[in-house]
Amino acid sequence: MLLLYDVALSPFAQKVKMAMIEKGLAFDVRVPTLGAPDDAFATASPRHEVPALIDDGFAVFESNVILDYLEDKWPEPALRPASPEAAARWRMIAAVCDTQFEAINWALTEIRVMHRAEGELAERMLARAGEELAGLRGWLARALGDHDWFGGDRFGMCDITVFPYLASATFHGHGAEPGSPLALWLARMRARESTRRVLADAKAALTTTAAEIRAKALSGERPRQYRDHRLEFMLRAGGGAIVERGLAEGTIRFSTLPR
Repeated sequence: MLLLYDVALSPFAQKVKMAMIEKGLAFDVRVPTLGAPDDAFATASPRHEVPALIDDGFAVFESNVILDYLEDKWPEPALRPASPEAAARWRMIAAVCDTQFEAINWALTEIRVMHRAEGELAERMLARAGEELAGLRGWLARALGDHDWFGGDRFGMCDITVFPYLASATFHGHGAEPGSPLALWLARMRARESTRRVLADAKAALTTTAAEIRAKALSGERPRQYRDHRLEFMLRAGGGAIVERGLAEGTIRFSTLPR
């Protein structure tokens, strides 16, 4: 049996879980304690990040590495594009979504849920996030074109990659324009069993743990992780003092170095 270390609100874990469901794989889920991981999770994921996959004792971490592993070991139904050009296109879209798109969604949670910024600063940062998300939606809309799926006429890995980020932006009030091709694509995605299950898990986690996550983060018990583009967006949007304060108070941390 496959074991997936999962946090339901993580877009990186959502991608992997969707792919496993689409492939019909049976798997168990374990939710790690990210602030104080047990030895098994720390060994499987040396950066203490989800997702991590255990397959008969073999551990794989980093979401896109896991997606490639799943495709290599269970090639049917195929989710990865067959041609080198299409596969490269998926990875390029993933590179933007996993870094810049994710970072803006992360910042929206920091402001709207964690309340790290208030008043005029919050308004400026939220406006900057809205502007940048509009640009990313436009870029994705051009990538989708007039096709049903990002891979053309066939659902695949690129759709799995984009969905968690656009769904999160929609939750924050920055969804695609109603009736647009991107909005219609999102509706098609929401009709799939894999996305329904992932969204149900996320909704359950959000309604039962949001207050707890905020309390633990702001008390320093479980500081929020800032890395690369998350930090970049906060600085770009004028939130440098927020990061400095969080680091000083122990409510913000940087990535764990593998040892």
